[in-house]
Amino acid sequence: MTSPDLSRFSGWKLALAHRWLEIGADELLAAIGVDFEASLLAPLHASTATESPYKEYEWVIFQHPTIKPGVLHAAPLSVTEAPALWEEWFFVDEQMHHHELRNHPHDGEEEMWKGHDDLHPAVVLDIQWHYINDGDPRPYLLR
Repeated sequence: MTSPDLSRFSGWKLALAHRWLEIGADELLAAIGVDFEASLLAPLHASTATESPYKEYEWVIFQHPTIKPGVLHAAPLSVTEAPALWEEWFFVDEQMHHHELRNHPHDGEEEMWKGHDDLHPAVVLDIQWHYINDGDPRPYLLR
């Protein structure tokens, strides 16, 4: 797989694009049918934010025993009582999933999840999450 051209990026955008490549998000997304350029790099480039909306997030891929090739997470560094967003991308049941999870009830929520395991970032465990499976694979905070 050829590395994408990041020459159009600088500052926080370049740092985030490098992080995605460092963890292999481009390869995971390609494997689950998501166009990395269109879904992550283009919205990143188009963002008018002066600082990263994901500055308080960790981007990480977790391996999963039944979900191949893994799960991409954009997890907040900490979760308090304040509203929080957590995102995950994966492929299961013959379809790509992009879950947007919030720690509070919200319009359009489809399901809830609260768990404790070693398959999710520790910061999101033991919290009641309300989520939707968004058909739009672009990161929510880059729209």
